[in-house]
Amino acid sequence: MDRFVERRGGQVAILGGLLWTGSWLLNSSLTDSSGEGTRLGFTEGNARSILNPAILLIIIGVLSFQRWLERRPSVSGAGGAALATVGGLLLLLAGNLLEFGAYGTSPVEREDPGFAVFSLGLLVTLIGHVWFIVIGINAGALSRWEIIGLGLLSLSVILMAPFGLGWILWGFVLARRGRSILSAQA
Repeated sequence: MDRFVERRGGQVAILGGLLWTGSWLLNSSLTDSSGEGTRLGFTEGNARSILNPAILLIIIGVLSFQRWLERRPSVSGAGGAALATVGGLLLLLAGNLLEFGAYGTSPVEREDPGFAVFSLGLLVTLIGHVWFIVIGINAGALSRWEIIGLGLLSLSVILMAPFGLGWILWGFVLARRGRSILSAQA
């Protein structure tokens, strides 16, 4: 599993970002003034259920980033940042499942518990991303552009829809880093 995370973590994160972005674009096109709508056979709940695999794929990207950071001798605390980020993403997953169910067809009409857990997940994920930035800056592990990119990714957690775009871009960084890790090991 470790080799897969190192080798393919960036590509998996890109796929997660694409699913996340697609889910939010579809979700935003479904909601009309009455709050009900369908597009391509999807309801809001169905569109939001696409987030479930996206979150799991982004978690692999987070673990890939952690592994890359931990290979640098001057880095400490990457495990804690990954734990916070993964914990936040799992809260997002739990909130989404509470609100919409696994397939977006939850019979529960009240969305308050799921929305509250989802919102807490956004906050914890933001904290984990900021923690990664601080670690990367302190260790000198990230270039200026990578710091800016990770900062924008962190801020996009608040807006939700661009979060997927951020992970698409960050996945490309991880994919590039993954190739350099593997070539150094050969």
